[in-house]
Amino acid sequence: MYKPQLIVAAPSSGSGKTMVTCGLLRALSKKGFRVQPYKCGPDYIDPIYHKKVSGKQSVNLDLFMMAESHLKEVYANYLVEADIAVVEGVMGLFDGAVKDQGSTAELAKVLNLPIILVVNAKATAYSVAPLLKGFKEFNPDLEFAGVIFNQVGSENHYRILKEAAEDIGINCLGYLPFSEALKAPSRHLGLHLDEKLVRFNQLAEKAAELIDKHVDLSQLMKVSQSTFGLGSPKVLKRGALKIAVAKDEAFCFTYAENLRCLEEIGQLSFFSPLKDKYLPNADLVYLPGGYPEQFADQLAGNHEMRKAILDHHEKGKAILAECGGLMYIGKELELNEEEVFPMCDLLPLRTSMKDKRLHLGYRSVSLKNQVFKGHEFHFSDFEELKAIQKSGEVKDAKGQVVDMPVFYQDNILASYMHWYWGENPSFFDLLNLNT
Repeated sequence: MYKPQLIVAAPSSGSGKTMVTCGLLRALSKKGFRVQPYKCGPDYIDPIYHKKVSGKQSVNLDLFMMAESHLKEVYANYLVEADIAVVEGVMGLFDGAVKDQGSTAELAKVLNLPIILVVNAKATAYSVAPLLKGFKEFNPDLEFAGVIFNQVGSENHYRILKEAAEDIGINCLGYLPFSEALKAPSRHLGLHLDEKLVRFNQLAEKAAELIDKHVDLSQLMKVSQSTFGLGSPKVLKRGALKIAVAKDEAFCFTYAENLRCLEEIGQLSFFSPLKDKYLPNADLVYLPGGYPEQFADQLAGNHEMRKAILDHHEKGKAILAECGGLMYIGKELELNEEEVFPMCDLLPLRTSMKDKRLHLGYRSVSLKNQVFKGHEFHFSDFEELKAIQKSGEVKDAKGQVVDMPVFYQDNILASYMHWYWGENPSFFDLLNLNT
């Protein structure tokens, strides 16, 4: 039995992968297909876009954070009830953490996925031929199912591009015309996430219309047939722990498989640090990353919730805080010299957006003779208001030690790390939970 399964890749970032992916998700969904979206790599934002435009939970597939056997199982588990799988790649096709390790190309090889290459053709014509030839021949183990050209200026422009693809022996599946209306909002700055989602949903609808008109979807599905990952879904077993997960506009960066794993060890409930006054009864409170800086005033003003978090900790119960969650359980959150907001005051630190700089990369953390993996992504920095004990050795994807403190004390595990524990429930042994 075959199913259409494809991975959307590009020669470089900024080629239009996300817009083409979301346009495909929307266009295929509107035709009645059950489309399962995935995202290559650790990105938390693109899967949110995928879910918005398709109505289906998007799943991260990451060869640094996930064992290959686990990744294959995850992929197959979500594919069972779908008619077609659409995986969005990351960066350029061969860009990985170390050379091409963890790249879109490596994922395509591991899952035997046909590649749909998205090429930004705004400033090129027949010169795209050697580019396509190079990508096609660089790794003979990869299957290039076709190419979609983005930002095409005219029908004549597309005719030249199509001839180039045909001369190289790559299926030309169609194009998206150049359109100012398809410019996506900033991913990390400016608009709040809910505003971005409204805007992006409009863009996806427009992209779907253009794809339906200019891309041969029937041919795309025909050339992307694969037998990989077909099987039975994993049976979920639920544990007895009570786990409260923060979920709102300020705390929204979670990995689907992490939540699935939490459901295996406990009963999940969700709460909003922005709007709710009380915590659900829980053994563990999980505060994921997100945008607390955009809601600092509202978080500070919710005195009842801040007290509830403190009370939870004073009862000896566990707290897992990552990135935005770390910012929330500190003493203060500083936006600038004039705007400093009180937070939960569980850790004596002040996080600040005053001198923003990007901290980015895969991380491995050694704690209690085990290694746990994840990803660091943030613009804030922090200042210890008094010395705080730090734990573990942190390394990047190349094995070099990096400065990303992990605060691990009194049933609190907090850091800038976005942990991945989807295949390893023993992660929660760190918090002395009876799993």
